Amino acid sequence: SGTRTMGDVNSTSGRFRIHWEAREDPPGAKGRFKLTVRSAVSGRPLEVVADHEGNGQGMVDFSDDPRVYDFLVESTGVQWSFRVEETYTQP
Repeated sequence: SGTRTMGDVNSTSGRFRIHWEAREDPPGAKGRFKLTVRSAVSGRPLEVVADHEGNGQGMVDFSDDPRVYDFLVESTGVQWSFRVEETYTQP
């Protein structure tokens, strides 16, 4: 819960599949969950991959250049989780 930065993730492909989930805590709290992928070197936001109110879950594909990333979670009134899977394309 709460706001925090998670990282540093070194990516050789720059491609991720991100699964996220948010649950209101307490139920009915009308909480908010926002997940932003950032450059871990500069802290520059690259893409908001989730911006959700209340209970929910989702999956997002993200594509950029290979680099070191971090993830900024901004939340209020929710318990949240996310997982990141690096994906690759076949040559």
